[in-house]
Amino acid sequence: MTLANQQDVTRELEAEETPWVQAMLTYIESLITTRLPDALTRAATNPAWRTIIIHVEAEATARVLRAPGGGLYSYETEGTYTYSINKAVASGILEVT
Repeated sequence: MTLANQQDVTRELEAEETPWVQAMLTYIESLITTRLPDALTRAATNPAWRTIIIHVEAEATARVLRAPGGGLYSYETEGTYTYSINKAVASGILEVT
């Protein structure tokens, strides 16, 4: 079980997105613990760490869900209409730096 949960994801979920939320939360928590092996221990003893990790997990999950088409395209034109994705906001890639 991850520190963050579905209710922490700060966006309205579509019915087809709901089954993927926990898997994404688990994945991002794994990325966090790979970079910071003691992160969950710190979160258990320090409320500030717990808050930060919950926020990072939930926001990373919401970011993936916001990425139309999984974030695979960044610019599209149809007739006179042009659509582009701000990759800083909506990336389909989860990364912990």
